[in-house]
Amino acid sequence: PNTGQVLMNLGNAYGPLGDYGKQKELVEKALAIHIKYYGEEHLQTGMTLANLGSAHRGLDSKVQALKCYQKAYAIFTAHQHPLAAMVKSWMEEL
Repeated sequence: PNTGQVLMNLGNAYGPLGDYGKQKELVEKALAIHIKYYGEEHLQTGMTLANLGSAHRGLDSKVQALKCYQKAYAIFTAHQHPLAAMVKSWMEEL
């Protein structure tokens, strides 16, 4: 699981640099690890999906971004996590 977190953090470092392709690549690897170790409904998986959505948004892949955000929103809502509101606003911005 730590490898997944490191990959996600590294991927998120590429976003502000404008390298959304690299961000997407690394966050996708993190997502596979997080799903394997935590499951599809875990908050960490939701966080990773939100970050993957942001990478897709940076690549102007709005349909893919929305799919990721919707999954993340469902997870955050199920856990009554405060990030649900932020992800909802991201979906509305698309």
